[in-house]
Amino acid sequence: MHTKNIKQKYLTKLNRLTRYHDKNRRERFFPFLLIIQNDKDHPRYTEALSVGHYFLDNAILETQEDEEFYNVLAHAMDKEKQPDYFEFARKTPYPLADYLKVIYDLRSIKKAASQDTSGLAIKRRVIVQLQDLMRQQNLTKTSLAKKMNTSRASLDRLLDPAQSVTLQTLQKAADALGKDLDLHFV
Repeated sequence: MHTKNIKQKYLTKLNRLTRYHDKNRRERFFPFLLIIQNDKDHPRYTEALSVGHYFLDNAILETQEDEEFYNVLAHAMDKEKQPDYFEFARKTPYPLADYLKVIYDLRSIKKAASQDTSGLAIKRRVIVQLQDLMRQQNLTKTSLAKKMNTSRASLDRLLDPAQSVTLQTLQKAADALGKDLDLHFV
């Protein structure tokens, strides 16, 4: 696989992981996402580099996919100065060793995605689509809520995977985003 395609593969996986998990687990993926996106302007980029260097120094690679991710990360960090990750470790509420677990999450995402067909998984996919459309149209939650003629709290409920949603609310969101709502059985 071409290097650019491999990088995109991991960007997609990390984006998925940061969207679908609770705050603590999202935190584990976030530094790697910043590094691979090369988001040097992000206020946490130096912290991300610390995590990345710790990972490169300590990860145990068991599969070809582990090595592939390691190489993508190493390539993304190739010309970056190496911050002292122990300095970062004194400031973070998360043990550095937790960041090593990202490799297991990357391995399991394909399996989890194919097995999780519950209503929660469907809602999460809808939420990701809504968030992508909001980003593409530069809409904040407040501005989308206004376009939907609803409250920001109602929109927050729509974007919360644990909350149920009505077809009417989904249709209002689709209309506000200038999209058609298309539901079908496969």
